[in-house]
Amino acid sequence: MIAINNVYKTILSIINKEQRGFLPPNQFNKIAKQAQLDLLDKSFYEYNRFLNNKKNKRVNSGYADIPQKIKEKIDVFYKIDTETIASEQIVLNTDIYKIINILSSDTLLEEINPVELPYIKSSPLTNPTTDFPAYYPNATSVDGAITMNILPTTLTGILTVHYIKTPTDPEWKFTYDNSTEQYEYSGSSVNFELHPSEEVDLIIKILAYTGVIIKDPTVVKSASDSEMLNINKENA
Repeated sequence: MIAINNVYKTILSIINKEQRGFLPPNQFNKIAKQAQLDLLDKSFYEYNRFLNNKKNKRVNSGYADIPQKIKEKIDVFYKIDTETIASEQIVLNTDIYKIINILSSDTLLEEINPVELPYIKSSPLTNPTTDFPAYYPNATSVDGAITMNILPTTLTGILTVHYIKTPTDPEWKFTYDNSTEQYEYSGSSVNFELHPSEEVDLIIKILAYTGVIIKDPTVVKSASDSEMLNINKENA
């Protein structure tokens, strides 16, 4: 977890150092939400890149185990949910960002493409059974809930869903002091859920968005240069 007050104060300190402008809390909160999602997506990309890079085929351990360190950033959002199979269609939690796997007892359900469903069901060899069940996404409701169709339709019991959750929206809450014309930090604020090691990258990411809002190309360029430097170090 990363303290949102520390991040906001750092951002203000940087952009105010040379009187470049001010970032109101409401705008900061919108940027903070997007930046947190960007870094989560980046972690998935980096994890996949390290696992598939031929240069990284040798397994390292300890401080040199980079894929494990990236996985730890993703695992912050790891959750397990259980759902009772009441029909062939299951409504999952609204906070699902990415499904890892779904199990019935200890049996892993195979994810199938709905487009291939007629072909899959046309043969006894590929048609899902209670020993080899499957699922496919159906639709996303207005409130964000994901529905899954379970095959075979005779499957009963409990489903265990392993997934990465959508990060809770960070929010720097405040009160406004009319006498000092200052925003005062509120203890009810919502911190970032990111791994603590992401704080520097988070600040750089927010600065890049901030530079666009306050129309300062210097801030944008500085943040972009810092982000590119970090990428080059990772690829070295």
